[in-house]
Amino acid sequence: MADCNFSEFINNQIAFVTFNYDRSLEQVLLSAAMNTYGVKGDLAIEALKQFEIIHLHGQLGDLHWQAKDETTKRNYDPQIDHQTLKIAAGGIQIIYEDIMVEKFKRVHKLIQDAQHIHLLGFGYHPMNLDRLQLAQAKCPVFGTAYGLSSLEISHICRESQLLPNERERRVLDTNNLRPVMIVPYFREHRELI
Repeated sequence: MADCNFSEFINNQIAFVTFNYDRSLEQVLLSAAMNTYGVKGDLAIEALKQFEIIHLHGQLGDLHWQAKDETTKRNYDPQIDHQTLKIAAGGIQIIYEDIMVEKFKRVHKLIQDAQHIHLLGFGYHPMNLDRLQLAQAKCPVFGTAYGLSSLEISHICRESQLLPNERERRVLDTNNLRPVMIVPYFREHRELI
């Protein structure tokens, strides 16, 4: 990101998939775009609208620039009142809702078409790994595994699904999961920024 100009940044073909409800990712991306490129909020927002961000279980309301109408709009601040709580609760989706099926279909397509996959701050719960269907990936899967021991990382990789037609290679490889936080991970993977 820092090694390109703003028009290259806008044309990035990137998608984010998150299991989190909060909107911290969008807020950090907005702040980073404004500070890195010295652009005003409106221009940074238009750039971020080019990126696909999928909150698999919904989100705690839409940020002002995401909202299609006032009924889902919630500012990014810690103030809670009856209205903001109602908006936040309304944005949470349970796994059995139809919208969830459509979101996961979209995520599966993104995974199939991806040239790079990086799991950041991911917990590697077997159910979430299964739902993502990482076995569909045509590229190696990399990720952070902060706080996990080498034994835990090995277990996660051993339990991951085998790739179709490649019985010797697993979806997750111990060499591709790094027990570091996200910022040091980005330093190791400079091509991401």
